[in-house]
Amino acid sequence: MGTIGLLGGTNWSETARYYRLAKEIIRQRPEGGRLLLDWVDDHELEYLQVTVEWDAAAAMLVERSQSMLEGGAGAIVLCGSLHPEVSWRVMRALTVPVVALHEAGTQEDVAAALRQVSALLPGAPAAGQGAR
Repeated sequence: MGTIGLLGGTNWSETARYYRLAKEIIRQRPEGGRLLLDWVDDHELEYLQVTVEWDAAAAMLVERSQSMLEGGAGAIVLCGSLHPEVSWRVMRALTVPVVALHEAGTQEDVAAALRQVSALLPGAPAAGQGAR
């Protein structure tokens, strides 16, 4: 699976929930995988989104994403309540696959996001080839 960065949740308990769900999914996969986790100040991010400061909100997330890329992440999953204008800006700023997981309610939501970014990681098997 490679290394995937999980960025955020809009509060620490939501971040912990995303991490727990992702870890359970990775544990079930024969190829395993590695997760990196980071989150941002939820009050500051919420303020930037409410005041329509899309660029500033995205810059905060891009900065944190860059640190995960330096740590070996080959893809980023944006977790939590992000406005699509913010997610879009982050996706355009980064050179790796990014999936926005807006308010995932179930383990299947998290599993779908991990499948998406896993398929886009360098060295991932082509569609229909299965895991290596």
